[in-house]
Amino acid sequence: GDFNGDGFSDLAIGIPHKSVTTFGLFGSATVHKDSGAVLIVYGGPNGLSIAGNPQPGRPGLGPQLFDLDFLSRNYTLCPIGCNFLLDGAHFGESLAWGNFNGDKFSGVIPVADLAIGIPHYTFSSIVATIPNQGAVFVLFGTTGSGL
Repeated sequence: GDFNGDGFSDLAIGIPHKSVTTFGLFGSATVHKDSGAVLIVYGGPNGLSIAGNPQPGRPGLGPQLFDLDFLSRNYTLCPIGCNFLLDGAHFGESLAWGNFNGDKFSGVIPVADLAIGIPHYTFSSIVATIPNQGAVFVLFGTTGSGL
């Protein structure tokens, strides 16, 4: 899909068995095995490039890496009082792109969005823990800045 609305195809790569390291308040590190991640590589006139694809009037976008720790720190994933367990979530095991919110660049070119499957997502709150519930997280593409 075209996640940044530049008219060139971009690539989403699921890495469901990637371990993710998180850091606590006092710098303690915790490794979450098989948490998963998704790597986005943006395309341009010369194809896909991890160095970015600058174009006249537009800076090139380098690769982006998303995981559940990054998303939980930058987006509201659940109401106050709940959290999710990273271990074994397999974030990125399935991917689907489409124009889920119907936006378009200059009213013409659809900007693709990315649905990311998290098949072993475990929901946890002060009330209950539901293991392997599964979930889908949607990142909306944005003209110029990507996902």
